[in-house]
Amino acid sequence: MADPALVGAYRDSINQVGMWCIFRRSVGEVPNVQKFHARVKARVWNFSPEEFRGGAKSGSRHVIVLEEDLARRGFPVPVIAADSIEIVGGERLTVVTNDTETRAPAGAYDIVAIG
Repeated sequence: MADPALVGAYRDSINQVGMWCIFRRSVGEVPNVQKFHARVKARVWNFSPEEFRGGAKSGSRHVIVLEEDLARRGFPVPVIAADSIEIVGGERLTVVTNDTETRAPAGAYDIVAIG
């Protein structure tokens, strides 16, 4: 269960430095494809040079988003590999991994995406 104080601190941080992003997922096969999307603020930044030396691929980005923000907008949580993230006015990323545990006390996902 998330700690309300930590969730509030993360929300404040994301509101200050976050970018508007659209999370997207398509589920099913034609003609029964369901599409989900949610426009939320998320913190997005590049990997450090040390992380690239550790095996991260060029174009990899960190994305931190609050689970509650996605769920409130009807996006099926958790975020999964192959979901897409469009940074509004910018690039499109594809989710590679989503660490659902590290930032769980703050109610947030720690996503690695590439684009």
